[in-house]
Amino acid sequence: MSWPAADFAPDADALVSWWVVDALVDALVGTPVEAALAAFVPGWLSGTWPFERVRFGVE
Repeated sequence: MSWPAADFAPDADALVSWWVVDALVDALVGTPVEAALAAFVPGWLSGTWPFERVRFGVE
């Protein structure tokens, strides 16, 4: 049995995605919350966790 992300990203150590509640989303222009997460999460993962190959998003 493989961990769930192995099915989606077999070449990655981690498969990362995040969601923002509807009240904080503007599909056309984005929001400051979305921008803050997009700026923060990749750096947090690379600086805090021992992942070498992170894949972002679920297709």
